[in-house]
Amino acid sequence: MYKIETERGDLFDVNMIIAMKVTVAGTEQLAFGDFQKSFCDAVSAYQILNSRLSLKQDGSCFYEPRTESGGVSQTISKASLSFEELLQQQEKIRFKLEDGEFLRCFVYEPCSASRDFVFLLHHLGGDGKSLCYFIETFLNCLCGSGKTPEYQPVKLLTKETLPGKAALPFVAKLLASRYNKMWLKERGRQVFSFQDMQKAYDSFWKNRRTSISVQYEDSAALQQQLSECRQHGIGYTSYAVAKLLKAESSKKSVGLAVDARPDGNRTMSNQATGISVDYAYDCRKTLIENAACIDKLMKAKLGKPVLKYFILQFMAAFEPPLIDAVNLEFAGAFHSKTSAKLAKLLGYGTNTKDYSITNLTKLDIPTEYSGSISLKIEDFVFVPPVVSYGKNIIGMVTANGRLSVAVHTYELQ
Repeated sequence: MYKIETERGDLFDVNMIIAMKVTVAGTEQLAFGDFQKSFCDAVSAYQILNSRLSLKQDGSCFYEPRTESGGVSQTISKASLSFEELLQQQEKIRFKLEDGEFLRCFVYEPCSASRDFVFLLHHLGGDGKSLCYFIETFLNCLCGSGKTPEYQPVKLLTKETLPGKAALPFVAKLLASRYNKMWLKERGRQVFSFQDMQKAYDSFWKNRRTSISVQYEDSAALQQQLSECRQHGIGYTSYAVAKLLKAESSKKSVGLAVDARPDGNRTMSNQATGISVDYAYDCRKTLIENAACIDKLMKAKLGKPVLKYFILQFMAAFEPPLIDAVNLEFAGAFHSKTSAKLAKLLGYGTNTKDYSITNLTKLDIPTEYSGSISLKIEDFVFVPPVVSYGKNIIGMVTANGRLSVAVHTYELQ
């Protein structure tokens, strides 16, 4: 069993779907049965996809082995809706985590020599890199490479596996302890169930949906921008943030997802952390000068483990049911004085980050696969979830020299 600690906030959040649309050339002669077999072979290689979540009476939650009779698992289906319509349909359907459902795959009919695949992964099944690694395994199986997928065990970020220098500061510990005492005084040992999670989905999604906007930066423009960044010793994400804030007239808060894999492993689990920077674009400076200022702010946080891993340690310091209550509070399915105050403190629903960005940078998997047939990834779109503490969510990834930028937001129906 593997205990969920740092990522407990993902459990009761009503929008935790990572979406990827992959356009693959070379599949036009394959039948749906070929996709099913390759999908099942790929699923078998990841321990987390053969697990289920179990909520205990004390409020703790664990990954446990999933038995064959344990209900639904990962699914692959044919699709006809557009990518946006499909995501709008699927985001309202709760992943049955208690039965081990973390991943849904959808296959489209071929268009010319290419075919689209859409992969939807619950964040407790993995992060953006995790889904890329699964797609690599799936395509290796599909092309008939003959390679047996390497088994990937569960690896979680826990209070014990995070760097020692990332320990939570005393003031933050004190704050978490205060809220824990408030919660226990107000609600006692109340815990929530998967039925409560379903009620939250029903409440939240009855009048909401999300929308997606995807834009591309072509190879020539991207290379010019990357060259300018290299000349000034800054990362491209800082440059992208500067471009984003150029049109803003005031200081904005930008959340940034950060890879936290301690050993560069390629397994599936949520091994990401997050930092934030607050910045007001200075019109007296050039774009690259503003980007340099943002880059300095980012590196100052990433260079200190206590800041880089702060959010993981902080969330793990609260009573698990209190974190669940904060998500249920945001969804309109529960209310208490303590969870309402903590939701406001954490920026759930109201005081959210103005922008949240995940840049997967250059695609960390091959774009070409060879075996009994040859396959090639022609296009790749990455859409992070509109989490409870986010507003304008941006997913970036570069494949074949072209950058795709997806903006994911809520809208009322």
